[in-house]
Amino acid sequence: MERVDKPQSRVKRYATYAVIALLFGPFVLLYAGAFLGIGLPQGITFGLWFMAALTVCGMIAFIDLAVSSWRNKRNEFGCLIVIGLATFCWGSIFYKGLSKLMGW
Repeated sequence: MERVDKPQSRVKRYATYAVIALLFGPFVLLYAGAFLGIGLPQGITFGLWFMAALTVCGMIAFIDLAVSSWRNKRNEFGCLIVIGLATFCWGSIFYKGLSKLMGW
């Protein structure tokens, strides 16, 4: 028996696109500027934002891949481990910078 998914509503699809644009749009703009010769911003606040954004994107990718891996009988488990380790690394860099900024 084959499982048939319900079609997404137009609002839900546009909301998904908006969230993706908000998450990945700043990365695209920053790297496009860096590619054109405009340097990346300096300072701890940019570094914290960058590591926080990478951590959030990594967590979203990890959760999505975990659900997909569970549905596909763990065929993508190796990728799940790599994404989890990278996300943990980004999160620890973010936490160290945040604790340094806050004076913890």
